[in-house]
Amino acid sequence: MIYKNILIFILGTSLCGCSYYPIKGSSNNTFEPIIVKQMDNNYNNTNLYESLLVVDVLYISEVLDNGLSKTNLTTGELLWRNSEVDPSTNPALWEGFIVSLVYTVYEEEQDYNLYFTDQNTGEIIYKFRFKDMMDNPEVGLNGYWSVIHNNKLYFSTCDTSNSFSDEAIKLSMVDISELDFTNSEPDAIVPEVILQGSRLDSLFRTQPLFNVDGMYILSGGAGSSIPEDQEVTETSDYHQSDIKLYALDNEYNKLWERGFEYAGWVGANAYHLQFYDEDYLYLATSDGAALIDKNTGTIIYERVGNYSSNYTTIDGEYGYSTIYGFLKCVHIPTGDIIWNDEIKYTRDCKPVVYGNKLYVVDSDALRVYNKKTGQLLGKNEDLGVPGYRWQGYMPYNNDILHILQTEKIVSIRMED
Repeated sequence: MIYKNILIFILGTSLCGCSYYPIKGSSNNTFEPIIVKQMDNNYNNTNLYESLLVVDVLYISEVLDNGLSKTNLTTGELLWRNSEVDPSTNPALWEGFIVSLVYTVYEEEQDYNLYFTDQNTGEIIYKFRFKDMMDNPEVGLNGYWSVIHNNKLYFSTCDTSNSFSDEAIKLSMVDISELDFTNSEPDAIVPEVILQGSRLDSLFRTQPLFNVDGMYILSGGAGSSIPEDQEVTETSDYHQSDIKLYALDNEYNKLWERGFEYAGWVGANAYHLQFYDEDYLYLATSDGAALIDKNTGTIIYERVGNYSSNYTTIDGEYGYSTIYGFLKCVHIPTGDIIWNDEIKYTRDCKPVVYGNKLYVVDSDALRVYNKKTGQLLGKNEDLGVPGYRWQGYMPYNNDILHILQTEKIVSIRMED
């Protein structure tokens, strides 16, 4: 049940600005998982963007020139790897192809291409160039994400040569079903621009959220805050804009727009916004959280504090997220932090709920918690994921959890 009249207040002096209950488990409680298999296929996904799990097959977008790969998680077999496809965005499946935006360097040119890779063979079948990126080498991806919905590819770009202009940041769309797949040298793509603005107010760095009536998109935030004693100028090295949320219908008409009381980190290729309880949207960032009526844009509550880096896993009325060395459990209808535990540094871990347990990986270990109380049930330091960025993505199917470590994948059996 959603409480529509909530008195927002601050209790305590915790890191998040709200009261919370720190839970400590036994540091000596070693967790010994049932390892189903270990796949040593020389993966280099310390800087993993994201993976796509389709039944028992995992497609991995790797950086550091390792390209795109396909692994059968049941057998552990590496089915193919194509190093030419060095994706700059997460992979998407469409009509038997893995669709990726790929940064490409030509003889004296560099731009982004849209690649269609055969999902069975790993062979690149089609390539398309983008007109604006061909004409201006300063135009590049903003946020390093792309998503396909109803045959339409959505992504965001930034013109770094004039990032403070009102047309610098663009949320764009390409109807890939209308591309010319019959021509070996097709015309460059001219995307449809849905929203645009300057980097001070329109950083579309995170993926849209879709429903049958349209889409929701976050704008604002940035990687760095402006020091309090500095004024924002067009030469500022630091910039951070307040977060805005737009609701668009299927024709991209703006239904409503809402601003929030904080800026906050809006991570590239992130999932800060999620549906909750049919009629609501839950927003969680590094500087705050909010519950919003998705039909009207009415803000039910708004909380200031560190709530999430990139991912929140929603289970019933509760959301679980990691943020700069902390694991938090939030009661979404009220915004109250139920429990909080200190973990080793991780920014992008997506916690996995299985039964009454919560599985989390950080740079030090795989940790298992009681999801209700926050008690640490055990940890295994052999299954941590060292690294700074893009770590901790754990795809799973049924009761098998796959931990993507540097140069290998370890599959364990989860137990309730």
